[in-house]
Amino acid sequence: MNQSVVRRFIYNSEFMIDENGNVMGSGAYPWSDHIYIQNQYLQTGLKGDFMTGMAKHNVAVSVDRSHRKYYKTGKNRKNLGTTGNIYTGLIFQPGLLGADDSDKLKKNLNHEETDVTLNIMDKIELGKLTLVGAVARRHGDYVGKTSQIKDDNWAPTYGVSYAPTDKFSVYAAQAVARNRGSFVDPDGGNALNANEYLDAQKLKNTEFGIKAKPNENLSMSLAYFDMTQPNMLKTYSTTDPTKYWLSNNGKNRFKGVDFSVDAKLADKWNTFGGFEWLDAKQEVTTDKRFEGLPTHGSVKWSGVWGLEYKPDEDTSFTSRLSYTGTGKFVHSQTARVLDIPSHVTLDLFASHKTRINGVPVKFIAACYNVANDSHWIAQTGQPNKFMLNNPRSFMLSAEFEF
Repeated sequence: MNQSVVRRFIYNSEFMIDENGNVMGSGAYPWSDHIYIQNQYLQTGLKGDFMTGMAKHNVAVSVDRSHRKYYKTGKNRKNLGTTGNIYTGLIFQPGLLGADDSDKLKKNLNHEETDVTLNIMDKIELGKLTLVGAVARRHGDYVGKTSQIKDDNWAPTYGVSYAPTDKFSVYAAQAVARNRGSFVDPDGGNALNANEYLDAQKLKNTEFGIKAKPNENLSMSLAYFDMTQPNMLKTYSTTDPTKYWLSNNGKNRFKGVDFSVDAKLADKWNTFGGFEWLDAKQEVTTDKRFEGLPTHGSVKWSGVWGLEYKPDEDTSFTSRLSYTGTGKFVHSQTARVLDIPSHVTLDLFASHKTRINGVPVKFIAACYNVANDSHWIAQTGQPNKFMLNNPRSFMLSAEFEF
């Protein structure tokens, strides 16, 4: 279980921009937040092995329960709007820095959610062939300020792999994930199926690939994936063009190739990395102009490369370079596609294992975005959204084994 308190000074919503990146109107208003979150999570289960003929079964059955209470209070300052351009610079009002009211805000319950899930998995080893089947049965109970949503759904996963040798294998898998359902907002009376319940959206991912380990110092994997993502679709009335039915029948599609490699370069030196190529398209949309365009925030190329130095078995130092290619922003009014510039970030990590009074302890230190680079981050699949990156950040943690 954990709880967190966040007092922050942000913007209440995204900037509305025109097709050239200019902030429209008075821009977004600064917003003070007081967020208080309580999370509780419990998982218990059984796992074991047994034989049926020549097949070895590795079975796991578990139940997990998560409970979340989310409190939020906010206050905005409409007299401090922002102007400017996302490429050449934003212009902030002089009084912006003194407008933070977060320390004066109190707790206010926003919503409470409980999820209980039954998970069943069976991994069947039959010589060089391995079969995996799993299913999750989820029951959700969401209580908001003005609505309550109860939903039950199933999410299956299954796959197969074949390893003709110890150094090479091929596999294929398909997984289904479901989110919480939702009620249709009346939208001022324009939604013809207002207050109806929409079933949970189903995200389906199909993947197949190969894994190779030519020797003890090198391992590689190459995969192709194809994922479909439903989204909201408005179907307008033929008698009144201002009225519509809302459904989850819209569709985005993500197809791509993922490659990764791990290698031991020399004694005490290791490297890892990979790249991903992504073809992300809007296939079914309310406005037909958007069909065939990139999904919001999608990035064609991305990659990572890291180098690890281990002076001994208990200590390691790692550097990681992450590359994110040019992202795509689709303007909601004109359907013009704008570029979100590419960027590279450097992260550093260090870890050390020791003992304190006989208790094994692992210390981990990290510095993210070492160069303190500023750039926009694309939010894949989120319409008209991108955000500023985090600044240089430091993390220190300890893991104790009792």
